[in-house]
Amino acid sequence: MVNKKIDEYRQSFRTAPIGRWQSVSGAFIVMHEDWEFYPDYTGKYTEYGPFGYPRRRTHFQWREYEELTILIGETKWENLEPVDKNEINGLDDGEPEDSIEEIEWTTVKYDFMVVINEGGGEEIAMFQVGREYEGKACFYDCDPLAYRGPIEESE
Repeated sequence: MVNKKIDEYRQSFRTAPIGRWQSVSGAFIVMHEDWEFYPDYTGKYTEYGPFGYPRRRTHFQWREYEELTILIGETKWENLEPVDKNEINGLDDGEPEDSIEEIEWTTVKYDFMVVINEGGGEEIAMFQVGREYEGKACFYDCDPLAYRGPIEESE
């Protein structure tokens, strides 16, 4: 049954993971990320800190590369929380940063696996093949991502 569900995800997201995704970490749920892949080859992910406060949003472009593989190129970063200039040597004023002039593309080969969610239940999640953090699978720079629903268009 589980393998059938994983196969359904592989088929549904064979060319791209279009939709809304959220990190699934199991026991450690204080910080998480929300990802949105839009059909127009753009997207964004938002990093949340303690108590669910958004900290940073990263905008990106993505391209289909091959089956279960995309390219991601970050295009803009935004700080979403107040920034204390003294904490980071006055290098950031908390305003959105300029868009990147030349995009660096990262190849992301992804697949799907069963994870245990915060409630102790099983869930299918997307992870990046060959990428681990502290000995466990992850996607890009966060925990595996669980599908949370469709997206119509970018903002």
